Amino acid sequence: MRKLYIKQLYDLTKTLDTACRELEKQKNGCFLDLCAVTQEFVSGMYDYMETVADEGSKLSELLRRLYELLYDASQDRNYIKQILETVNDLKEEVDSFKADKIEVVFFCYRASMSDSLESVYFAAKEDPSCDAYFIPVPYFDRGSNGNINQIHFEGEGYYSDQYELTDWKQYDVQARHPDVIFIMNPYDNRNLVTSLHPDFYSSHLKNHTDMLVYIEYGLPYWLYRDPCAKELQEEYEKNGIVLPAHIYSDYDIRYAKELAEVHKPIFAANPEISQSYNITPEKIQEKFIPLGSPKFDKILNTGREDYVLPEKWKRKTEGKKIILYNTGLAELLKSSERDKESEKDYVPHGSRYFEKLCSIIESFGKHEDVILWWRPHPLLEATLRSMRPVLLQEYLEIVNNFKNSGKGIFDDTEDLHRAIAWSDGMISDESSLLLLYTATGKPFYIPSITKALSQPVYDDGEGFYAPLAGRLKNMRAAKGANVGDWNCCIWWDNFLEEDVMRNTHFNNYTERFMDFVLHPEKYPDAEEYRQLQIKMFKDFVVNPDGTAGRKIYEFVKKKAMGQKEVRL
Repeated sequence: MRKLYIKQLYDLTKTLDTACRELEKQKNGCFLDLCAVTQEFVSGMYDYMETVADEGSKLSELLRRLYELLYDASQDRNYIKQILETVNDLKEEVDSFKADKIEVVFFCYRASMSDSLESVYFAAKEDPSCDAYFIPVPYFDRGSNGNINQIHFEGEGYYSDQYELTDWKQYDVQARHPDVIFIMNPYDNRNLVTSLHPDFYSSHLKNHTDMLVYIEYGLPYWLYRDPCAKELQEEYEKNGIVLPAHIYSDYDIRYAKELAEVHKPIFAANPEISQSYNITPEKIQEKFIPLGSPKFDKILNTGREDYVLPEKWKRKTEGKKIILYNTGLAELLKSSERDKESEKDYVPHGSRYFEKLCSIIESFGKHEDVILWWRPHPLLEATLRSMRPVLLQEYLEIVNNFKNSGKGIFDDTEDLHRAIAWSDGMISDESSLLLLYTATGKPFYIPSITKALSQPVYDDGEGFYAPLAGRLKNMRAAKGANVGDWNCCIWWDNFLEEDVMRNTHFNNYTERFMDFVLHPEKYPDAEEYRQLQIKMFKDFVVNPDGTAGRKIYEFVKKKAMGQKEVRL
């Protein structure tokens, strides 16, 4: 039985006890009326008990007996003593109940982001003592003025058959009051691009569950050795890093110990937040829990064999190596901000970001043995419409030209993990996908756009020998390749298309990288590089063995079942 039902039965029994004790004080007509009203209450309590208690419960027998005694008492007041004794037996029976069932709900607004909840949901779904509900919810686009625009809903047809989806209109979260709610959107109304339906804001859900758990979708890939560093705290303060889900969640699950520590000094430095939301220092210490991420579970537990390609894609990729190209949001927005500083407006054509994008696409057009699998961030187009509308047309032209060329794969589907599983290497903007990809051991690089060296030495060599040697030297020398005195765990600049430590720009980098992906046998250190990359992932990620989702579920279930009070 769920803890909620035990609490409700306890409250009903308490009310029943009060009514039956009142019988002793009543006389004549009032006594008979109270007997009748109490009988009706017992009947209703019996009906409710039948829906929530296990079969054969002693409670059924006691309620039936009490119902009969109330009738007998209406004929003879001498039955009051037996009524009170039976009520006391009822109280003892309810007090003996132990919660052995839990109801857990997962709210997800985009199917492509469901990987942040998936392995936790599957663990809950497999648990016979858990009623698990996975509920896709609607969301809205925002216009450039911040107004709500088109509504979207991704339900049936967007998820695999492993999911049992529940209609958000049919699940009454207020009435059901689930023991645990998992969410993956931290923003409530603070996202400039999209907004959940307000019924699913963390501030609202907090009131209708005993435990609200937030698991981040976008994995922060910059991990800091010293989260209390002054400049870091100033940056967080400036960028409003404390979002609604961080405030309203009871537990905020992080993939690394360093991330679990980041928010603690932020709350400490901003006592007004803690005071406003009644977040005690003890709660802050307990709120941020490093248990890993379901997103890594998905990477580690799936391979090419788990994904069937469309026939058209299968023909294109047959006999070829595949390089995934991930274009994100942050780099595009940052590069156009710089253009704004120099040109007084966002540059509609000739943006450095688009120049780099086109040059990478062009490089692949020269080769028949490798194919580009371009996958833009799911919100890239919506972000341009909302935040950089003047750049939208150029972006759409590039997309259409790429599609019409027929030389690559343009992937705007919901399934990121298919692209990761099928790829042999990756080109990616700075994004959370970097850290995900380290788990595969496959090579990747980050195009230098906003981080391009100003006065580099140019390297016109061939092959990936020099770039690889620089990477390996740093990775051998320091954990996370952090060979400088930087406040970071993983030094991502080591994976740029330029060698920052040696101030070197490698010409024809994309083609040199292709050679490494196509012919790893030419590079004696290729296997060492793969192992060092995987080690870097394991050094900083908690539960890097594909079990994070199960361990998150077990942690939350233990907390929920052990928690004595029900938050109503």
